[in-house]
Amino acid sequence: MKDYKLILLVTCYLLLVTFPVGAQPPEIVSISPAKGDRGIKTDTLIRVTFNKEMDEESVEENFIINPKIKGEFYWEKNTLVFRPAKELIPSTIYTISLSSPIKDNKGSPLIISYFKTIDQVLYIDRNNIWIANADGSRRKNLTHDPGNYFQPMWLKGNEKIIFELDSDLWIMNRDGSDKKPLTTGKAVVSHESLPSPDGRKVAFLSKDGEIRVVDVEKGTETKIFFPEDPKKSSLGLGSPFAWSPDSNYLLHNRLSKGKILDIWMAGTDGKEEKPLTKNRWESNDWGFKFSLDGKKIAYAIEGALYTMDNDGSNKKRVSGDIELNEDKFSFSPEGAKIIFLSNYNIWIVNTDGSDLRQLTEGSNSNYPSWSSDGEKIVFTKSDEEKNSNDLWMMNGEGKNQVSLTRAKIVLERPVFSSDGRHLAFWTIEGTDYYFWIMNIDGIGEQILSSGKERSIVKPNPYLWSQSTD
Repeated sequence: MKDYKLILLVTCYLLLVTFPVGAQPPEIVSISPAKGDRGIKTDTLIRVTFNKEMDEESVEENFIINPKIKGEFYWEKNTLVFRPAKELIPSTIYTISLSSPIKDNKGSPLIISYFKTIDQVLYIDRNNIWIANADGSRRKNLTHDPGNYFQPMWLKGNEKIIFELDSDLWIMNRDGSDKKPLTTGKAVVSHESLPSPDGRKVAFLSKDGEIRVVDVEKGTETKIFFPEDPKKSSLGLGSPFAWSPDSNYLLHNRLSKGKILDIWMAGTDGKEEKPLTKNRWESNDWGFKFSLDGKKIAYAIEGALYTMDNDGSNKKRVSGDIELNEDKFSFSPEGAKIIFLSNYNIWIVNTDGSDLRQLTEGSNSNYPSWSSDGEKIVFTKSDEEKNSNDLWMMNGEGKNQVSLTRAKIVLERPVFSSDGRHLAFWTIEGTDYYFWIMNIDGIGEQILSSGKERSIVKPNPYLWSQSTD
């Protein structure tokens, strides 16, 4: 009978049983976190408050949290409290359910609440790797052993973190436990490493000039590219490699006869290698990038922006007669548009080359970056008289341009958190570097680290925990 009373709780007055006259069925008074809450701290307790005393055992037996996590229950009068055994995973949507005979047509129990945990950011301070919530709270030293750490990055699922230590790749759990090397012998050159989108592999540039992929679980390495001459770079000026969104392929540059550069694609097993371009240009390539759906590739040659399908077909120059500034171009999240930099003004164009438009003026803009929802673009704008390079934000049409910082010298592209509500960026003042986080409205600026050196050489897309939606 008590289990059927629980049905009334979660189905809100679907009277599947008959109560005695005057009896009050159990109801949920409140749930914390509430349905739809965002930015929930990872050390949060889950509370379900009822309107009357409950059969505690039956409620606990029917309590479901997904993703699953172990924990303990205790009661505060009419409130069930669930304390997770370890911190919740950042940037993750959790659902709370109470199981019963009432299910949907797929057999899933009725969800009584869902919430998303707060994004977390990785950074290096005092020669250790640290982690902090997006609002700057709960700063925690993960390594507790000063060293030559570099570029920590989240792996898919936010359970594991990879990082560079003394020019080798290492991996650890998100709480800093179980540290172990993935490579040995100072394998990584120029801090060039990038995890696959599925988090199972990491590509890196080796000291022999090879592009290699290491399996995170097995620790095995696969050679993807062998240079003709290890002493000569085949990387061009842009990214040395790029993952396909499905993690099955790598794009890379290939140098031939000492000066000819083309884009090649290879499977992560080192097979299925084929050239995507054959037009043979001198080695001043400016990188390549996949659209988020993996269907298109954008690339730059001789200062012009092109797109092609992921099999190398349907090549098209989309920048008209506009000349690019280096490799500062990127697809919008839905893949329909590309922003790029020309004469230090930001431009936008459809992937088919139509609707080419200039978004900023003054030849003082740099480092454009899309928000995760594609609604906003953050960029830097310099002012020579004030000796500043501040962060600005505009909508995807170039309107409503507002300054987010004042009198700062921002270095390189800012990085959005996965929920698009926070930014991370570097500044320099004199000879000191500062690593900041803040809300996208410019409020809540906080310095997480400072020093004479930076632990990053270029914007890190895996600095923030990744959305698990």
